[in-house]
Amino acid sequence: KPFIGKDEVTKHMRAKVEKRKGRGNVRIDRISDGTSACGFAWTWVSGNEEGLRGTTFVELNQKGEIRYIREIPEPLYKPGDLTLELLKAVTKGAEAKPPRDFEKRTPKTANEVAKYLFLEVQGGDINE
Repeated sequence: KPFIGKDEVTKHMRAKVEKRKGRGNVRIDRISDGTSACGFAWTWVSGNEEGLRGTTFVELNQKGEIRYIREIPEPLYKPGDLTLELLKAVTKGAEAKPPRDFEKRTPKTANEVAKYLFLEVQGGDINE
């Protein structure tokens, strides 16, 4: 369920901070340089230990207020070789779906790149 409105988002973010208080920090690994939107990659760290990693996309409205946030953490459990073999067995003989159509282009700014990759291309062309 998405959090809608300033009050809901503020309440959610404060609860996340309180829950993690004293248990580590978020390290920003990479950040784009968008004007009205940007993405950043992060890692949860505690002392010398690295934990969960993820990516967050933030978009601002015309007033400079947060309009949209999408946080995508990596999966806690990574599938091993047995999972790969199971997926191969389950999908054996299945026909691949045709890729989605999209307009191939070269975005010029960070926020255009993020939108192009995650809203237009994703699932459209494995080589793109």
